[in-house]
Amino acid sequence: MKIYIVFPGPLYPISGMSQIRMVSQLTSLIRKGHQVVFSDLLSRPDSLRMAEEKLSGMNIKYEPVYLYRYGKGKILNIIDSILRRLLYELKTISRQELAVSTKPVIKQILQIANANGVEALMLHYWHLGKLFSLLDKVTLRIMDTHYLVEEHVELMAEGKYNEHGYKAFKHKRELLYSLHKQRSYFQQADLVVVNSEKQQRLIHSWDERIPVNVTVNGQDLTRFLNYTANNPQEPAVCFYGALSNQFNRRALKLILAKILPLIITSIPEVRLYVIGANPPLDILDHNGNDSVMVTGYVEDVRPYLGKCKVLLLPLETGSGFRGRTVEVMAMGIPIVGTNNALQSVGFIDGELGYIEETAEGIAQRTVELLKDASVWQSMAANCRTFAAQRFTLEATFDKLAEYLDKMGEPCRVRD
Repeated sequence: MKIYIVFPGPLYPISGMSQIRMVSQLTSLIRKGHQVVFSDLLSRPDSLRMAEEKLSGMNIKYEPVYLYRYGKGKILNIIDSILRRLLYELKTISRQELAVSTKPVIKQILQIANANGVEALMLHYWHLGKLFSLLDKVTLRIMDTHYLVEEHVELMAEGKYNEHGYKAFKHKRELLYSLHKQRSYFQQADLVVVNSEKQQRLIHSWDERIPVNVTVNGQDLTRFLNYTANNPQEPAVCFYGALSNQFNRRALKLILAKILPLIITSIPEVRLYVIGANPPLDILDHNGNDSVMVTGYVEDVRPYLGKCKVLLLPLETGSGFRGRTVEVMAMGIPIVGTNNALQSVGFIDGELGYIEETAEGIAQRTVELLKDASVWQSMAANCRTFAAQRFTLEATFDKLAEYLDKMGEPCRVRD
C-alpha cells in the first residue's frame, strides 16, 4: 500500500515519545513492504536538514510541509506569535489545531497527496482532521491518535489541573470543543489507531462502529535489552522524561519536594538522576540538594539509566502512552509510580515494581527495593522479559503494518 503520513510538527531532533512512535512506525512500514510518503511540519531549517539526513537511507519519500514562520526573521516570528495568541484568546480552538490547521498547510498536504497518488492518508493526532473531508473518496483515512481528549476531560473532572477563574473556564471550553472535533474526525475515519486498550474502550463507549486498532508504542529495544550496566555501590534512583512536558515537571516537583526527602531519611547516601531534555532550572537551581544530578538532553541515556536501581514516576496528571517506561524496563529497572503513570503499559503491580498513589507510599516502596537485593533482582529480570515480549517492533508496529496491508477496501461504509 502507498501511504502518505503527516506528522504535525518536526520529526527531528527527537525530544519526546511522539517522535519515537513516529520513527518506529515508519521503520516497520518500510520493512514490511509499504511505500511511504512522509511529511512533517517545519518552522526551522535545522529540523529539515536532520530529517533529510535521517530519512534518506530509509527508502521514504520525504515531502516537508512549511509553516508560515519557516525561514522568517525574528521580528516576523514575534508578530506571528502575538497574532496567534490573540486568535487563541478570541476563538474556541486548541493551541495545537490553531498552529497547524491553516489554509497554506492544508493546501500543501493536499498537493502532495494528489501528486503522489496515495492509497491512504494517515494523520498523527487529530488536529488536521479536516483533511478527511477534502480527500478523494477512494483514499483510506487513518488517524493515529497518540492521546484522546477524553483523557484530559477526565483529569479536569477530577480536579487534577488545579485551575481557577478564567483559566479554568477557557480550558474547559477548549476541551469540549476539541472533544467534539476529535469525535467528528473519528467518525470520518476508516481506521483509528490508539496506543492503549483504555483508549479503545473510551472510543467505543460512545460509538462502537468506529474501527479501532490498538498499537502500543513499540520500538527497537535491542540496545536497551542488550545493555550491560555497571552495578554501582551507591543507591540511585531516577526520573526520566522530557521536561518541557507540564505533567513531567509537576511530577518532578513532587519528587524534589516530598519523595526524595523521605527516601533520604532512610538512605542518606541516595542520589537522584534527572534525565531528560529541557530541565526546569527554576526548580532545580533552588533545590539546594547535592543528591540531585541533572543531565539535561543526552544523546545516549543508557549510561545514566544504568546507574539507577529504580525509576520514580509519580504522574498525577497526563494522558497517552508512557513510552519511556518501556526503555527503562528493557534495561531491567523496576518502577515505582502512580496508576495514572503506569496503567497504559499494562504494568503489573508487585512484579515490575509498585503502584502507589501517595508520596509516602512511593518513598517507602523505593526504600524497600533499594534495600532488598533479592526482590530487586527478581523484578529487574521480570522487567526485561515484559519489555521484550510486549514492546518490540515485531510485537507492535509490525502487526499494524500487516493489518494495513489487508485494508484493500475501506473498513466500513460512511453514512
